[in-house]
Amino acid sequence: MRVIKIIFLLLIIILLMIDSVFSTNVVTKNPGGMVNVDNRFEVVSNAGYIVITKEKVHVEGMYELLCCDKFAIFFTMRPPNFDGVKVFPNRIFRLEKIRRSGGIYLNSLETCRIVNVTPLWNKSYYGEGIIVAVVDSGISPHVELRGKILKSKSFVSRKYGFFRDEPYTTDPLRHGTAVAGIIAGEEKKPKGKWIAPSVKLLNARVFNTSGIATEAAIIAAIKWSVENGADVINLSLGAEAKREKTPLQLVLEWAVKNGVIVVCAVGNNGFMNVATSSIMDPAVNPMIISVGASYSDFFVSFYSGTGPTHDFLVKPDLVAPGNVIAPVGLDDYEYVMGTSFAAPHVSGVCALLLEVLWKEFNLTKSAWKKLGARLSAIILGILRRSAKDLGESVLRQGAGLVNAGLAYYYLKKRPFITVENITLPAILDVFPYRIPDELGFPWKMKVFIGAKIVFNFSIATTFDEIKVSLENLSDVFEEYFQEEVHVGGVSVFEFNVSVKNTTEGLKRGAIVFSHGNFTLRIPIIMLLRKPDARVLLDIGYTNWAIDTIYGQFFYLRLFAEEIDVYIEQLFSKQSYHIYFLQRFDVIIIPDPATFDNDKTIEIPDENINVLYEYVKFGGIIVVMAVFPAKTVGASSKITPTNNVTELNKLARKFGVRFLEINEYLTLLNVSVILNERSWLTLGLKKLPFVGTGLEAVWENVSSVTWSKDDVDLILLSRIGSGCAIFIATNFIADNFAFNGFYGNPKRDVRIFWSRLFLFSRIHFSIMYEKINGDFCEFQIRVGSYLPNIIIYHADLFGARKVHYEIQDNIIKISFAPRCGGRQKLIILIMDDFKEYVVEYAFSVSGIEHEPPRIIYPHDHSIIADGRIYMKIEDESEIIPFIRIKVKSGSRILSRFYNVKFSNENKTLFLFIFVSGNYTQIKIYGEIFDINGNKLRFQLLLRQSGVILKQIITIIVFANIIVITIVVIRRLCNARKKNIIFCPSNSNKNLLI
Repeated sequence: MRVIKIIFLLLIIILLMIDSVFSTNVVTKNPGGMVNVDNRFEVVSNAGYIVITKEKVHVEGMYELLCCDKFAIFFTMRPPNFDGVKVFPNRIFRLEKIRRSGGIYLNSLETCRIVNVTPLWNKSYYGEGIIVAVVDSGISPHVELRGKILKSKSFVSRKYGFFRDEPYTTDPLRHGTAVAGIIAGEEKKPKGKWIAPSVKLLNARVFNTSGIATEAAIIAAIKWSVENGADVINLSLGAEAKREKTPLQLVLEWAVKNGVIVVCAVGNNGFMNVATSSIMDPAVNPMIISVGASYSDFFVSFYSGTGPTHDFLVKPDLVAPGNVIAPVGLDDYEYVMGTSFAAPHVSGVCALLLEVLWKEFNLTKSAWKKLGARLSAIILGILRRSAKDLGESVLRQGAGLVNAGLAYYYLKKRPFITVENITLPAILDVFPYRIPDELGFPWKMKVFIGAKIVFNFSIATTFDEIKVSLENLSDVFEEYFQEEVHVGGVSVFEFNVSVKNTTEGLKRGAIVFSHGNFTLRIPIIMLLRKPDARVLLDIGYTNWAIDTIYGQFFYLRLFAEEIDVYIEQLFSKQSYHIYFLQRFDVIIIPDPATFDNDKTIEIPDENINVLYEYVKFGGIIVVMAVFPAKTVGASSKITPTNNVTELNKLARKFGVRFLEINEYLTLLNVSVILNERSWLTLGLKKLPFVGTGLEAVWENVSSVTWSKDDVDLILLSRIGSGCAIFIATNFIADNFAFNGFYGNPKRDVRIFWSRLFLFSRIHFSIMYEKINGDFCEFQIRVGSYLPNIIIYHADLFGARKVHYEIQDNIIKISFAPRCGGRQKLIILIMDDFKEYVVEYAFSVSGIEHEPPRIIYPHDHSIIADGRIYMKIEDESEIIPFIRIKVKSGSRILSRFYNVKFSNENKTLFLFIFVSGNYTQIKIYGEIFDINGNKLRFQLLLRQSGVILKQIITIIVFANIIVITIVVIRRLCNARKKNIIFCPSNSNKNLLI
């Protein structure tokens, strides 16, 4: 088939060449030098690179973005070929369309009342002399903003990675104008004045007409803003956060160290406490004031980004109203909503506070630059300390709703210190203000003996050194943190402890931060418990920033805490040791072998071997992956996330293979069939699934779930006394699954993970067993008996409940088997929200030992019109449990066939219909007889009449294309013979 396609393409090319030789030449020119450029900025595989060097270099083709004492940043279309540099992709930032506000919206007077700027206005502070840079989609000359723009510049240029230059600085998207209006709008129309109506603006346009910006353009705009005197920079933009510090974050830190306040929106991906760790870059940076959105002063908006960051720092810092009536266009107003419009409220308040520092504290702009990050510490610390608590999680609201008037009051009441001969307010602010948070950060209530606890505090202080100590917790925590921290600005403090082997119970204490007489006490409360099971979440093989116990597995961790299961996180890729792994009952490896800038995080062979040994001696591993492909550029509508070659290096060690996205692809709300014989899914109704599929390589690998197209979605491989579970999705473990947002019962997801975590945690022993073809009897002693017990007998026909009696912790079971072969008892022991599972395998001998036989067809049979007939015989009855896969080449045709069967006189008649024209078809299947004997077959069939039909179709199609091309060219030549088209302002044609 491939040869025919290649011949067909060559034929078309030759015909086109012949036609072009005998046709009149028509040339199309583009004076701009760009051919076939659409007005939309399409995502391309190479928008250029950002290069970081330790010192300034001069290399042809590298354009300087920023150079300072410690590093230099360049933009280039080609990656450099010399050592000593870090290369990053020139990332694409997408500007979301303006959300139209519904329900609650505020005019300027109302929103200014909510953020309480009136006390500052009453003191005649309107932001006079302060310059705010708006790095956005441009600013139009709105009536509210006329005369306020000091300078404007467009960074939408090819030298920053765009397809074309857009030199104008007005706002085609009505976004940057709204942001600027919220900061500096005046009372030109009866809409009321905004936060800081006397500030001046710098207009840095970085988004093109399609709402696309490049990271290089944003970096250049920030540098330009600082060089042109910006005191505050507003960034109502963001991209997916990365685990490593991005070039944009480095540049913003440089701006902060130069005495500039940076305010950034956290993004609109929060989804009502469910999408945790959804703070966008660069708002994840601790030196930036990160702002979420609120509905008036009532509660945090459902869409507002939720913390913590990927390195476990609490963000946002504050929230502000996000549903407002903002100036857009030239003299228009519009209801808008989003964190994009919450951030400028805080930028305006920062401008007012800077004016206060200037006029009341005699801190001039020259002093701001000397203070550097200390200036941000003053503003951030005061804003957080004065914020209004909305009663929500700090991961949603930060410190609370910004309160400008109270911030002014706190600022006035601060004592003074002297730094570098500059007198400034003394600030010591450490956030969060209590542990734990009500949402469950860093724990909900329970802390487990032997646990490792690592997270970050945000420190904003004008002091150089801070001392850290524990209060009433020395008998609980083993400390691994510095007792003296050097700050002098905005920084983070890593709280790193392990829990000692001590007595269980309620523990109270505090972590104390102090400098001289300045002391800040953060209260800590916990319920200390011994865990029923220990789980390791290894995120060392994925670069997804959300793959953490506080990210998309946040609710999995909360549920584990609820059922007394401790989850520890392995942060970075490292060598395994069998003694380390054996501390844990379950090891979860989410999204391994992920792509990152065309590179893959590889899984070392020695680690795979250690995992195999761990499973062999009783451990459980769980491997989850979503959309595997060989390369990032694999042809699919869905972007591949895992390198399937590297992924299958791990999977094949356990007898499993992940399918590629071009082999098989399931969609949202796929019909998932749960194996009623598996202890993982017994009695469950539905599990969520979005991903690809799996294939068993070994015979002893069993299916847990499969799709309606008979493709495996979860496979369980038994090795020694342990098992390896492979899942072709991570949707089964994420926050949305635990909250039922995929249309799945929340109970089913909880039971699935409860069974997996607590599998075989109940001690049992077989006291007595008697097994034959007519009767089975067992006596099992359970070491830790719980009252709610259900026992299932699973065989080839499925699972059924069996009768049992309990006496002195001994369970007596008796039943008659329904068939021969491998079978098992599944004992479910339930205690409130926990579900323990005990599984015992046994075998019932049958009368015969020969598997069923295929009578017809034989290999390489010819089939007509897609109809396949099979005849299978056996000495005993054949069980109608049939699984069949149909392939053409490597492509699974599961969606295109149906099966009918009849079972009479120990003979199975199977009819398969395959739609479509396929020259060669492979059929894989397995069939059992009542004695448990299994027939696994593979047939290679050829379809008659297909090749001739395809050849005729190709010839007809080729003739139609050639005739169409010739007719079009002749018509063009007849109208304009020997003419060169020159698109320009002139309407004249140049004749040869």
